[in-house]
Amino acid sequence: MSSQQNTPIDNELFHSYTQYKLCKVEKSSELTKSEKATIIAILKNFQFVDGNTLRSILNDAFQHSSVGNSYPFGNRADTAHDASSNTHNEIADSITDVIDLTIDGEGSSKSSSSEPVYSDLVYRKSSSEESSDDAFDYEREDSSNLNGSFNRKRKHSSLKTNKGKQPAEDLDMQGILSHEAFIQLGNMLRQIEQSRRTLCDRIKAVNDSFEIQTTFPISGTSSFDQPETFKINRHFHRQSRLNQSQEHLAAYKIGKLVQRDKELFPPDGVYKNMKRYYNSLIKKMKFYSHSHKQDFAQFPKYCERVVSLVDKTGLYSIFIPEILPPSRVKIASPENFEKLEKYLNERCSCFKSVAQFDTYGSLNIEEGKDRFVKDVGHSNS
Repeated sequence: MSSQQNTPIDNELFHSYTQYKLCKVEKSSELTKSEKATIIAILKNFQFVDGNTLRSILNDAFQHSSVGNSYPFGNRADTAHDASSNTHNEIADSITDVIDLTIDGEGSSKSSSSEPVYSDLVYRKSSSEESSDDAFDYEREDSSNLNGSFNRKRKHSSLKTNKGKQPAEDLDMQGILSHEAFIQLGNMLRQIEQSRRTLCDRIKAVNDSFEIQTTFPISGTSSFDQPETFKINRHFHRQSRLNQSQEHLAAYKIGKLVQRDKELFPPDGVYKNMKRYYNSLIKKMKFYSHSHKQDFAQFPKYCERVVSLVDKTGLYSIFIPEILPPSRVKIASPENFEKLEKYLNERCSCFKSVAQFDTYGSLNIEEGKDRFVKDVGHSNS
């Protein structure tokens, strides 16, 4: 077994990826109707299982099912693998790719270049490096960290304590949100005032971390005279929740710029500007560097969804990546995304007034010394 297979699985990552694979299977035309129904049922149930336990069981089954391997209940001698066994092993490996999601397991997807690959969509779970990162873990430590340590007993205990009678809206969200998301949400709602303070600190820190400097549109042209520039004041650790919040906020600000552009320019001008925003973003922001570059074709949809999320639920909603990470916003089906917006309004309305941008692009934080923080990216200039 490889060292990667011995690395503890990040369950948030695991559940996000299985949701992504579920979407791909639902659209697949290579499976029979019965095969598709069976695999969909399996993947849906993966959302409620600890990835480490599942990997242990399935790896054992794959290892003992390979052609040429010893039967677990017989005395058949091991034989050399032939071409047929290699085929079976490749199939087993492809299935294991779905299971074997570790903290270091980037790039395992074999998606075609025409679709967003997994490494483009899913971002790793946050670390505790930043001061406001483990914001809502008031009653427990994180079950995994950057060194890959994993305490399964503590994790299962944490899940067990949150398995009481669930509200009807929680039951409706099972399979859309992960177990970890429900745990973090419970932590938030148990200590609302502390959560509000934490959100204020996080929102201000992320908003101060970068600016989008824009120029005024030139009369009679289809785009701006100078490309938009991202001024980065602070980079966060790639795995941190602050970095995920920064990704959400960057998408929100670009989404607002696109809304403005649609009022000023024809469609081709809007498209050119969107591409310029995107290219400027990936040069500056950590979450879009190297292997984490997101397919441009998916980017406008992500920006549009983040703007919709803020408009319908409140600014706080893009600063809770432990509940709603970028991967969830990007890969959710339209129906599930609507459910997410409705669910947040029902469960988290108490956080809606924590912060908002005014019409001039200034950030109004309800609690804090600095009520107004300039946000150029949201402005109408």
